[in-house]
Amino acid sequence: MVRQRSTESGERLDGSLHPVKACVDPELLEILRFYELRKVVDAVLNEEQ
Repeated sequence: MVRQRSTESGERLDGSLHPVKACVDPELLEILRFYELRKVVDAVLNEEQ
């Protein structure tokens, strides 16, 4: 959906996308990591998010 809107508006895609690690509160990310991913936060790649 973001790609489509970016294409339609002419906005650059790289300016629209942000890694989840940079957008989510660190404490919430720790909880998600523990209960959902069962991984250390530093081991989570952007492709997995």
